[in-house]
Amino acid sequence: MRANDFVKQAEKCRTDKDAEALCEKLQSAFLATPEFCGFSADNAESYMEGETPHLHFEMNYAISNVYILAIEPIIRESQLTIGIALQFMNDGLGLHSRSWTTKDEEVIEVGKDSDITIEALAQDALQLVFDFHTKLAEESGLGFTHDAARAAVEAAWAKKSYLQKNNR
Repeated sequence: MRANDFVKQAEKCRTDKDAEALCEKLQSAFLATPEFCGFSADNAESYMEGETPHLHFEMNYAISNVYILAIEPIIRESQLTIGIALQFMNDGLGLHSRSWTTKDEEVIEVGKDSDITIEALAQDALQLVFDFHTKLAEESGLGFTHDAARAAVEAAWAKKSYLQKNNR
């Protein structure tokens, strides 16, 4: 499905209930992609801002109890953006943390005339997740070169995907 199909559907929302239904549909579309297998979805919020809906949710993946990767699709003012962030959990409580610091972040903006699909958008977001995870491995003090860190990250994510697909 094209990402902007959700923006077009958002333009038809008239009530908070319409916005909530669209948020659930967008969330399902992202979580159905192989790229976000194993992520949890949290903090969904949807409501009307005047004539247009504002909706967003977070997909989080705990690298450890100290680092979380967060992806936040947002539709607001008839535009879809995807925020990607590497979060440092100050209290070491992982997904249950109440105190964190953003270590790295990027935003993907989907242009109004873009034909990008949700699947391709998920792949783009995952490449940024890989970049953040690779940088974290490089800066770990363990002596990883960029290429070695990237290979380790990709191998870890490939194993994660295999285990998730096979319910292990």
